[in-house]
Amino acid sequence: MFKSLFSSTIFFMQYRRIFVRNNPLLVVLIFLTAGICYGILSARSIPEYGGILLLCTLVLNAVLLRMMWSRPTTPQSLDGHSLFWSRIFPASCCALFFAVGAYSAGLNEKYGEDFTPSVGKQVVHADVSSLLSTGIGRKVLLLSDGANAYTGAPFPGYGRLSLRDNELTLRPGDRISFVTAVRRPMNRGNPGEYDWEADCKSNGVLWLVSVQGKDAVALLTRGSPYSPAALLFRLREAMNTFLTNESGRGLTWLLGSWYTERFAAPNRAFMKAVIIGDLGEMDYPQRKAFSDSGLAHIWSASGSHVAIVGALAVSVAAAMIWVFSWPLYWTPFRKFAALLSAPAIVLYCLLVGGKPPAIRSMIMGLVVAAAILSDRPWNSINSLAAAALLILLLSPLALLTPSFQLSFAAVAGILLVQPWKELGEGDEDDPNPSKGRAVLRWMKVAALTSLAATIAVNPLIVQAFHSFPVYTLPANMFGELFMSLGLSISLCAVVVGLVWPSLGAVVLMPGELFCGLTVETARFFAGLPWSVLYFHHMSPMRFLVCVAGSGALIYCLRRRSLRGFIACAAVLGALAGGAALIGRVYGAPTTLKAVFLNVGKGDAALVTTPEAKTYLIDGGLTNPYFDSGTGIVLPSLAYFGMNSLDGVIMTHAEQDHMGGLMAVVKSLPVKRFIWNSVTPNQPYLKELLGEAAKARLALTHVDRTCRVDWTCESTIRFLNATPRLDRKPSHKDLNNECVLCRFQYGKASMLFAGDLEWEGERELLEAGVDVSATVLKVGHHGGKTTSSDEFLEAVRPKIVVLSAEYPSSGGLPNAATLERLRRSGADIFWTGRDGAVTIETDGSTVFVSTGKSGPDGVRLFRKPYPLGERRS
Repeated sequence: MFKSLFSSTIFFMQYRRIFVRNNPLLVVLIFLTAGICYGILSARSIPEYGGILLLCTLVLNAVLLRMMWSRPTTPQSLDGHSLFWSRIFPASCCALFFAVGAYSAGLNEKYGEDFTPSVGKQVVHADVSSLLSTGIGRKVLLLSDGANAYTGAPFPGYGRLSLRDNELTLRPGDRISFVTAVRRPMNRGNPGEYDWEADCKSNGVLWLVSVQGKDAVALLTRGSPYSPAALLFRLREAMNTFLTNESGRGLTWLLGSWYTERFAAPNRAFMKAVIIGDLGEMDYPQRKAFSDSGLAHIWSASGSHVAIVGALAVSVAAAMIWVFSWPLYWTPFRKFAALLSAPAIVLYCLLVGGKPPAIRSMIMGLVVAAAILSDRPWNSINSLAAAALLILLLSPLALLTPSFQLSFAAVAGILLVQPWKELGEGDEDDPNPSKGRAVLRWMKVAALTSLAATIAVNPLIVQAFHSFPVYTLPANMFGELFMSLGLSISLCAVVVGLVWPSLGAVVLMPGELFCGLTVETARFFAGLPWSVLYFHHMSPMRFLVCVAGSGALIYCLRRRSLRGFIACAAVLGALAGGAALIGRVYGAPTTLKAVFLNVGKGDAALVTTPEAKTYLIDGGLTNPYFDSGTGIVLPSLAYFGMNSLDGVIMTHAEQDHMGGLMAVVKSLPVKRFIWNSVTPNQPYLKELLGEAAKARLALTHVDRTCRVDWTCESTIRFLNATPRLDRKPSHKDLNNECVLCRFQYGKASMLFAGDLEWEGERELLEAGVDVSATVLKVGHHGGKTTSSDEFLEAVRPKIVVLSAEYPSSGGLPNAATLERLRRSGADIFWTGRDGAVTIETDGSTVFVSTGKSGPDGVRLFRKPYPLGERRS
């Protein structure tokens, strides 16, 4: 929530010096933008941050009012008319737009709340609105006017259809029918997850569906092929087809088959991302390389992309004037170029999907074109504030998306620093500098631009992604250069290829080469040592301190004063040292903490011991369409600042437990890989063990005979019996011989039961193993053959955690098992219903928190469970 304050706060630096004297229009725009931002945040604020939000709002508005009420910059006193327009009117507009923001955000939040999809599959009729992305055997379509075909009940807003293994050609306006289960976009409630629900709501998407197969979709009626949406769809599809067919062919002919094997697919995916805004083919390793190198913004259409499109339009205008000079008889060239570039910018923005960064760039570009056509001056800060205001009026929840925040923060930082001033500063002794000095000056401008954008977005990146790319400045200097050349040439090649495919394929070759250099730049800098710094999730006050530090750095960068830089560095160093010292002295007491992640029908839990040892128990499910490791586990580890693990515990070799571990083993340093050596002949398990061996993990086989000396204050005990290796284990054998681990700290204990069933429970009780625990992770996702009355009586838990989907899916959890758990007297927490369940204990009291609201609409924040004597 507080991340969004930064995009408006940075406007207020040097307020009197920059804005009040020279730009009275911006005063009004700032107040309007600030008012609507605070209104949206107020509608979305959560209870524990509401007081700090109100305090920040009051302080910022008080500062603004004080600056406006200061003595005027001219000797004349203000009369009543100027007093109204310069002070009362902006403040009134701020209050008005605060109400507008709160009201519109509230409407967007409540719209569709009463929509409850039917349980099970249903026949859905809907219209195709647009194509969102494509991939290998996969399309994502935006649907409108959806309805249940049997009941006629309409669905609110837009829908999102994932269509797999289906070659049916669809275009906007087509009416289609399919059978599927309808669900609402909802966050899982895991730490560090992307706010998928807010992103969908900001785009009006209120229901999700997916189908698979060549006969999964029936075409009811065809829409008009000449509607604007259909024409845009066909243009985008033709460009996509050209890139799919022609990319890689020429370079493979020149460089050989090794280019196809290593470079063709990632280069094609990157070109589709920057040219038509299709991210469907960019896989996780490629996205991570761009993120770790600080180049993640390059694949998102924004200011540099729109500037390139505008420059290409100006070049086309110059070529037309060179061939036909008659347009100069009725308009100057600059106006002719502005007329030609405006529709090109609008078309490109629509082509790439109309995301907030592209819309912001389009609005700023149109403002420049309008200023040229009307012979009036224009101001970048004014156009930026106007773009933010317009976007938030149309889509208020866009303020909560990282793309909006990062885009506006980066551009605002650049505009405040004004690096282009370096181009106007010539040497007194050399008014006409040589080409070498001119190149150095351009490099200085590029470095200042990258530095300003990096400083401005640094707090947002750290808070949203909990990491910071160390080599972002050199990576951006090279990456931006290669991307600009690659996009310019490739865009021309695609346009030519729509008319003359053979010639377009030839022109595409150098463009693909530069795009490939961009991809390799990201890989190179991401692969350097210490390329990424990881950070724990910041509290609101720490985030505000980080914002203040970035603002001070931008101020110093604008002044270009060495003394200012030294003073700023000293202040920031003192703040950082003080924060570190306070955190060390007044840090939280050592605790045993377990976070049971919501991975659907699967298991994944993060455990931190009082000695700061970190363990991951299972990694959730992976399949061709989703990987819990990259989508859930790794973001959660980043949220807690865990850039390494002391151990990965794989309870048993089934896909819903070991699937997400592959991404963790490949991405993070891990000391131990702990398992029970029950090895069915599974290719995925062999690959996982191979990656573990490649990473030089210590493979540790555990059972109840093992002595563990990895901890000190707390203890870990493994309770599973030694597995039998003289036969091929069945599915039931895998479940009953899974790794069982029990963490003990003081009076509190946690038992992780894996997929244990009745036979395994009976073996434990007959062997006399102490299974008593304060917290029980229920075995086998609460299935029918787990958690017998005898076993629950031996465990006697206060808290039980079910790792399963909600509502119950495939009989997991089972109704009879739920009833047995209720009879045991323990409080039941269910990851699919409650989100991630965090259980923390200091040895005498257990605290429980949930990632989202339960069935009573209440989200738990550290509910205490005192531990006394054991119940008889």
